[in-house]
Amino acid sequence: MTIRIILTPLFGDDADAAAAQAAFAVTRRFDAHVEGLFARIDPLDVFPIVGEGVSPAVIDDLTNAAQVEMDKRASAARAHFEAARTAAGVALAERPPAPGGTSARWSEITGRREEVIPRRARVSDLVVFGAQPSDSPELGGAIETTLVAGGRPLLLAPKGVQTIGERVAIAWNDSAEAARALASALPFIEAASAVQVLTAETWRTQFEVTEHLADYLEWRGILCERRSIEADDETVGAALLRAASEAGADLLVMGGYGRSRL
Repeated sequence: MTIRIILTPLFGDDADAAAAQAAFAVTRRFDAHVEGLFARIDPLDVFPIVGEGVSPAVIDDLTNAAQVEMDKRASAARAHFEAARTAAGVALAERPPAPGGTSARWSEITGRREEVIPRRARVSDLVVFGAQPSDSPELGGAIETTLVAGGRPLLLAPKGVQTIGERVAIAWNDSAEAARALASALPFIEAASAVQVLTAETWRTQFEVTEHLADYLEWRGILCERRSIEADDETVGAALLRAASEAGADLLVMGGYGRSRL
């Protein structure tokens, strides 16, 4: 398995720069292709219900304002994409180039983001998002929907990314979700200079579960260090992030799952 097609949905906000930069960093590492995508929201979906007494002129004004906002965001998203592409030295291509080279393509499509992005994710090898700002609920919704319905691994990139996958930490709890994340991240893990397996010991997970993972990795020619994490006064997620940072990891591999909105 290798990473060849990378999808990076952009939204015209502050998280775009990190997402685009990370996508092209991965592209250069694996000689891959980046699909930059801006999903336009149909103005009619923004105002699905119009109350009685609202004039057609008001509806037109609202629709036009929504269209102007979409144009503004599309332009900002494209600018982030082009800046990262130029910095990475990756050429645009509308058709697949010869094997073994990097390339990029930009596209815009109108539709519901919770439908458009997961559908495009299913025909990609990796989906790159910027880490969610606290004031961007639409990005958070897209990440959650794609995680649950996209069927492909997600890479969430914070600001200031310099390298991705030089030193890898694996959050392991012996679950099916962790196993799928591990399989998806093997191209990174196999190329890493150091791999550390992190397990937060809880009533559900014991450190011994890392033994079989270490054996599995060794059979693939990958040596790892195993470490038990104690989450005393913090959540398991926070403890894993702290441990990954202490290990100098620039990629944390972990499983993801969703719950019913009900």
